[in-house]
Amino acid sequence: MRRAERPSVAIYTPEQRGQHQRIVDLRNAHLSHAVNDFEQVTVVAYLTVSGFSVPKIASVTQMSTEVHAMDARDCAAISALCTAQIRDLEVRMKATQAKIGQELVALGREEIDALPDLDVRTVHLDTPKKPRR
Repeated sequence: MRRAERPSVAIYTPEQRGQHQRIVDLRNAHLSHAVNDFEQVTVVAYLTVSGFSVPKIASVTQMSTEVHAMDARDCAAISALCTAQIRDLEVRMKATQAKIGQELVALGREEIDALPDLDVRTVHLDTPKKPRR
């Protein structure tokens, strides 16, 4: 099985590499590992209010708030980084497609016809095989 290369930061300018690292650091601090001052969870109890009975707890829930320190410049940087990765991916895809074409020509028609049919797996969303971690 062929495996795609991981996206490379080598395609970025030095400035873009710095922006990329800053975005990764923000992601790690805010989203991936949010156990810090950027995230707060408050427990809320909803009470019944009635003039005819004693107030009691109707339900308990939580309210999450998050602070993200990204501004318009960060959003523009993310867009530029994604655009650079898309361009690089397009170049790599064209090269891979050309290589596959060369491999098929080298195989010849008989060997290609002898290859097994594509086995497309069916995913049943209602019966997952293993729980997510």
